[in-house]
Amino acid sequence: MDADTEKTAKPRRRWLRFSLRTLLILVTVLAIPLGWVSWKLREVRREQAMIAWVEEMGGGVIYNHPFFGKRVREVFFYNNTQVFDPSPLVELKNLKQLLLHNEQLSDLSPLVELKNLEWLDLPYTQVSDLSPLVELKNLKTLLLNHTPVDDLSPLSKLKTLETLQLYNTPVSDISPLAELKNLESLTLSRTQVSDLSPLAELKSLKTLYLNSTQVSDLSPLAELRSLNVLRLTNTQVSDLSPLVELKSLRELWIGNTQVSDEQEQELRQALPDCGVYHYLP
Repeated sequence: MDADTEKTAKPRRRWLRFSLRTLLILVTVLAIPLGWVSWKLREVRREQAMIAWVEEMGGGVIYNHPFFGKRVREVFFYNNTQVFDPSPLVELKNLKQLLLHNEQLSDLSPLVELKNLEWLDLPYTQVSDLSPLVELKNLKTLLLNHTPVDDLSPLSKLKTLETLQLYNTPVSDISPLAELKNLESLTLSRTQVSDLSPLAELKSLKTLYLNSTQVSDLSPLAELRSLNVLRLTNTQVSDLSPLVELKSLRELWIGNTQVSDEQEQELRQALPDCGVYHYLP
């Protein structure tokens, strides 16, 4: 091999080494987004399988705007009488809303992996143990109407909770709710509640339903300056004076209470922007 051949061969070897190095880098760079796409596609396939299961069990789904296929935002089982295990729902990692209207349901432990859940409705279920819910740190709305729930202590951990409904439950002790500083709407109608003192520091509270309870003393509500709606129908309330400084109050329902005409008139004068009603529409 002459000198000229050697001079031309060496650059080709350097170019070859450079090309392999570039190819390796390129493959590595491409592997990252391709791996992400592959993972997304697997996630979508799992989600599609769950959609089929939900529909097979008599439920339905509502979707977000799709990016990689249909993304489930809400699952609902309305008036479902089948005995079923909700464990498969854990595959729906992005689930935001869940309605389980099923009279056979009592165990919430399968839901602990639904970390993104924001809205949970459990009407007419047999749920009484709320401890699995402490893992749902993003939960904002919890509806427990017509359930046997009576122990609210696990709810003290749900700091993000904004709406809580406990209509027609055997609840009597609401002291755990004192920790829920973000609570804006609370329904306690047809419960055994009589003591409202745990609500005294819930300054974000805007709507409070106390119909058909044992409540008589409203003094714990005196500092709830954000309160807009208060329902007291079918209670033993007689003294409205704790409410006279609640300038944001716009609706007050006092049908079938012990409130005198004089008390009602004084309240109307103190809060001219508040409508006082005797009968629910």
